[in-house]
Formats: sequence, C-alpha cells, structure tokens
Amino acid sequence: MAGVVAKLKEAYKPQRVVLLGHSGGAATSAIIIGRHPGLADGAVLVACPCHIDDWRNATNRRPWTASESPHRWADKVPPTTKVIAITGSADDNTYPGLAQDYVRRLTEKGVTARFEPIAGANHNAAFRAPQVEAAVIELATK
Repeated sequence: MAGVVAKLKEAYKPQRVVLLGHSGGAATSAIIIGRHPGLADGAVLVACPCHIDDWRNATNRRPWTASESPHRWADKVPPTTKVIAITGSADDNTYPGLAQDYVRRLTEKGVTARFEPIAGANHNAAFRAPQVEAAVIELATK
C-alpha cells in the first residue's frame, strides 16, 4: 500500500497526501504513517483497531502473531503528520478506547492528533458520518 501511495504521489505531485481508512484500512493507514514517515501529511482513521493485541483480546479472538499493529509504530510518526481518529460511541467492534489510546500516544510524542467520537454510531455508521468528510477536508487544506 505504501508503495502505491508513493507512486501516486510521484506521478501526481499533490500539495498534500491524506490517508483515509476504516477499520482494517485505518490500521493499515496508521502503520503506513509510522513505517514510512513523511509519505503522507495526514491520516483520518475511522474505527481504528489501533492496538491489534488489545483489540483481539477484547473481542475474544485468537491472537494474530504475524500482524503489525499501529501502536508499535506510533513513536515513528513524525510531528509534521496530522491525525484525526474517529470512532462511533456505540462501536462494539473497534471500541473507542483503542483509537483514544493511540491518539494519546501520538500527542505525547508531539504529533498533532485528536480523537472524535461519533455519538451513537456503530462500527460501520461511523464511516458514513459527516465528520469523516470534514476531517479529510481539514487535513487536505491546512
């Protein structure tokens, strides 16, 4: 995924690159901003299972021993990257605390990041919330 983003960035030379992902796509986006510092200027992470081990444990799933986890790459996210994490308050899959903890870790390292709960939204409804589009526009234009 990061290689594709790099090729698109080279081909189109955008002013800003903002990653947008939902659930597993949010985790992938969060990993990319840590593993490939500077590739993206920002990321909107919707319903992010930002700590894979905690997510698997909380949802009573078997561990994924070969999976990357955003929390392991949080310290590598450069302070120039901006992150907005959005999760529905009624999300019983990737519950809000996962993204909140990730955002807290980023802000402790000097990254501009914030968490936005979507009142009453479940896992899938959060992605359709107007706050997602607003977050992408915010990161793409500032």
